[in-house]
Amino acid sequence: MLEELIILYTIKISVMNAVIIFFSTIFIGYGFSPSVTTKELCIATYRTQRDELLTQWREDSLGCKKIRTHRKAQLIIEKYGLKNKTISQIIELIGQPNKQISKSKNGLILRYYYNTCCKDGKINLLECDYSWVDFIFNNRGDNKCNIGGGVI
Repeated sequence: MLEELIILYTIKISVMNAVIIFFSTIFIGYGFSPSVTTKELCIATYRTQRDELLTQWREDSLGCKKIRTHRKAQLIIEKYGLKNKTISQIIELIGQPNKQISKSKNGLILRYYYNTCCKDGKINLLECDYSWVDFIFNNRGDNKCNIGGGVI
């Protein structure tokens, strides 16, 4: 299923790029000279489409809206290669973590909650199941990814 979602997003991006190239060619043929090149338009469209998934993730910061799901977490990790990113790159892509946990030996964990139950817009960690994605960094900056869940 993860592969199917990646294929669907790739097709969507390809179609948008083709439409932009088509209309750019028509406008240039009629004497319009756009201020940006077709390549720049394609890159901007790709970034917009790419960021749609990330924007959805960021909009559901605590996972209360159920937009953040296990499947979406897996898709984002695979599609954007988050297992190979630095702390700052991960934060830039998926936003501030819900929790930062300092480890011994100068390590750090960035934790992002998803699929949580909430009360009054806040995570109800004491009474409900919840899930998270951890990006675990050691003192060398190596990144491990862990998708988990638990009940307190």
